[in-house]
Amino acid sequence: MEDGGEVELIGGWAEIALEAGFASLVDTASYQVFVTSYDPVPVFVHNRSARSFEIHALQTSIHRRPVSTRCVYRVVGRRKDRSGG
Repeated sequence: MEDGGEVELIGGWAEIALEAGFASLVDTASYQVFVTSYDPVPVFVHNRSARSFEIHALQTSIHRRPVSTRCVYRVVGRRKDRSGG
């Protein structure tokens, strides 16, 4: 199953809560998050938990301070009622 959305990283980061319906259906111990910035700013996922995750902008030599940018995320998880590979 999957969910997704867009978010603006204010000051270089944002916390995204998993949508309650999605979280109730998937194994929140092992979901995957894929992120893409709409700007030339590298982004990464941090602090994944059963309820939320964070997206951070990577500070570079060009961007020494936290940057604001928009990005898209996609969350993919295995359904709780399915077992195995």
